Amino acid sequence: MGSTNVSVQLSNDKHQTLASDMSQVVEKLSSRALTNVKSSKLETVQNTLKSIQTTVDARLERNGGDNLLSIGEVAALSKQLTKVAKQFDNPQLKELTGLLADQLFADWLSQARTDIETNLYEQLKPIGDVGASKVKSLRVEVKGGGNVYGAKLKGSAGVEYQDILDADDEGLFFRTKVGTVGAGIHGGANFGAAKAGGGLNGAYSRLTFEEYNNVKSYVHMEAHNLTSLNRSDYELKQAAKTFSWRTIGRFISNHLPGHVGSELKLYQKQLQKVVNNQHKLNELLDKELGISAKVVATPPQQPETLRGYINKYAGSVDGAASVGIPSTNFSAAAGIKLAKEQTEIYEFVPSHFWRVIQTNADRINELPEPLVKYGKELLNQEGSGLDSYNKALGALHKLETEFNSYITTVQKYDAGDKSLRDEKHQIESRWGANGRHELLRAMHGAFALFGAELKKSSALEDELQQATAKMEQIAYQLESPPIEHSRQKLEDIASFKQLIRLSIADTKATFNVSAGPVAIETSILKRHRVHPSRMRQGDYIDLELKIEGTASVGNVTGLMDTITSKLANDYPGLVDPETFKGDVSNFLQNNADIAGTGALRMMVRFFKPEYQQSIKDMQPQYQQQFTRFLFSKSVSAGVGGSMPVAAGAEVGGKISVAHYDTRVLGEKVADNALSYVITRHNRYFRNKELNGDWQDFLKANNGAIKDLFCNIGASVGLAEEKQTPVFKEAQHWLTELATVAKNENGKKAALQLRDDFNSAMKQVFDHPDSQENFDLAKEKFCQFLSDQVAPWWENHQSNWITEQYKDGSSLADRLKTNLKSLGTTVVNQISHIGHVLQGRLINLKPANDSANRLFKQAVGMEFDNKPSRPNSQQLHLPSDIVWQHNPLYQQRVFH
Repeated sequence: MGSTNVSVQLSNDKHQTLASDMSQVVEKLSSRALTNVKSSKLETVQNTLKSIQTTVDARLERNGGDNLLSIGEVAALSKQLTKVAKQFDNPQLKELTGLLADQLFADWLSQARTDIETNLYEQLKPIGDVGASKVKSLRVEVKGGGNVYGAKLKGSAGVEYQDILDADDEGLFFRTKVGTVGAGIHGGANFGAAKAGGGLNGAYSRLTFEEYNNVKSYVHMEAHNLTSLNRSDYELKQAAKTFSWRTIGRFISNHLPGHVGSELKLYQKQLQKVVNNQHKLNELLDKELGISAKVVATPPQQPETLRGYINKYAGSVDGAASVGIPSTNFSAAAGIKLAKEQTEIYEFVPSHFWRVIQTNADRINELPEPLVKYGKELLNQEGSGLDSYNKALGALHKLETEFNSYITTVQKYDAGDKSLRDEKHQIESRWGANGRHELLRAMHGAFALFGAELKKSSALEDELQQATAKMEQIAYQLESPPIEHSRQKLEDIASFKQLIRLSIADTKATFNVSAGPVAIETSILKRHRVHPSRMRQGDYIDLELKIEGTASVGNVTGLMDTITSKLANDYPGLVDPETFKGDVSNFLQNNADIAGTGALRMMVRFFKPEYQQSIKDMQPQYQQQFTRFLFSKSVSAGVGGSMPVAAGAEVGGKISVAHYDTRVLGEKVADNALSYVITRHNRYFRNKELNGDWQDFLKANNGAIKDLFCNIGASVGLAEEKQTPVFKEAQHWLTELATVAKNENGKKAALQLRDDFNSAMKQVFDHPDSQENFDLAKEKFCQFLSDQVAPWWENHQSNWITEQYKDGSSLADRLKTNLKSLGTTVVNQISHIGHVLQGRLINLKPANDSANRLFKQAVGMEFDNKPSRPNSQQLHLPSDIVWQHNPLYQQRVFH
């Protein structure tokens, strides 16, 4: 079918469907349906297409010609097109309509993901507060014990998996997965109505984590994995009963691992699918509908996170005593626990080769020769008369051309065009790569090589700026290639890495008393933290008071009475209610563990920063940072049992699940907590949230900030021995700004800021009720905080460990590459032996020509009495010998 001048895109770069384009496509699709759909199905197809046409035309007529279909309309149209596609007899039209449905499905996924972000953020925002957390856990435990000289001894061992969402003291947000193995031994004895005992426990945990700038960033990157959502949820007309069941189904899906049944979780897969299919879609629109199409599908967003792992070693000793409370089922208890933990944290910061070469061109020498081999070949292919700068620019252009060619080839290959397999492998082989990730790594290596050459050979600043602009343009594509790939794997093999090492040593003492379901607990935590941020490295003391209430299976007698009464009234004679109640109660008491807790907590933190040691005439000392109020709740359920194995001995096991949720009720910043305020500010600054969340922080702590200003201002003009510690800290950082200034003007500006800062703080101290003075002090304070970010971050990065480049390929990938190399070597050796053997066979003299002919044909040679003319497809053998396509000698290609 001939192409018209009509050109469609279907969707914009935000995956918003264009009504005008859909109107044109559906109109032409309807005309083709007349002769390509069975008569028995034609009316249904025509009605469906008419409904689609009506929807898109109504959208164009509404609101002054709005060209964007609503998310609900896109949801409905994508499902309708899927049904239509199944009715076409013509395979090309069937495929085309299916691709159109896929395109709209991808548009819906992208819009739905954006649409639901705000709601998800509001739900998860409380977990992003510093101090909040959400934990899911699964634990499996085996245990055994017996009576030894009147005392009951028990040993246990278990494994536990935890999935944690929380924010650290800075406001960074983490998702952490924890695997723990632990063991313990406990002993106890009865003394009439009293019990006493103690235990010893040890555990090792391996944690892997992903770091996000904040909870908003986490939601933005992972929205499609955080809830269950289907196109049917956007249908406008639905019966109340249908809506009810859909709501119930969605609730269940949201609480199942992986959100089973959710279409939203297909976001990555479906968007990449339409990117791969865009070439075929454009082709079919032109061929089948006569539409000159320029559909360019936007790839899915890839999450950008920092990753790392943690090793944690823990040990504890505890003791407790309890006594029954007369005339009740409750007991009173008291206990003490001493625990130590050592936590070693390893976080990796990847930077693609080019990003590092920009500031340190010498690091190109760390890349192994095979990684830059083809890049050097591209450089050498440039004309000998060109200077180094233009050679590098020419090679960069070739790299861009080959990259674009490879991307298109892979997209079509992934879309199902397997005829491109050889072309794909030829490009990879040319770069010395095995698969797409190694090819991308080799391109990154060549890209960095050209960047280093351009930087070294740029004679003029304009040349360097022009080259850098071109490099940045290509870098975006290289770092986020629009093909199916693993971002993490690409970072592992195509980047330089820096290691951030952190360490935490904890010692904690806990004291608790309880009476029945109510317990009071106090704890003292002493922590030493090694951290790259000077604002967080040092010693901490956390004092915590917790009041907790627990409801367990032993407290549900009312529920059991209700169930028993129901059985007696509705099913008389079926079971004995009292027997049933006794059996179930015994089972729950002996085998089930179901409990819920709620706890109010108050935590006061003190901090002795290590940087105080570098402040002149200042004795390092603890200073209060904040008082935080929290509410924690948990629900747990477990089932287990035990069996006797000998007199007085038993073994058993237990499996349990739990859910913990901690929310911050409030936080009061202390009046000397400069280090904490700086810590929070620096994260807001790096997240570019100074006009949003930082202002909210200042407003929430308005009184504490004024007290901080007064505390600083009280020491202005005083002798050094009378100055407060927080004043000395402020002067230390203000003076640093002058010390690190790059020129005299910068130094003068820093010293002027120090004078203005101190003057403003003194005015707040002298006139604490003046809003004008307070506003001016906040202005100078915020200017100081913004200025100190640069030296703080420079110091932060100076503590990172730069690692030499090493191949980040997995063991499986390296094994696959080595096997391929081995296979190729073996085939080449066999081929070489064949060549030698064939050359020797030519010189053999069989008894007659007939025998000679048969012998050579058997080993794959063609014999001709006439001299052969040289041919480009012949091997370099005697002119009368040509290889046959004998499978024994055919070279294999390993994929």
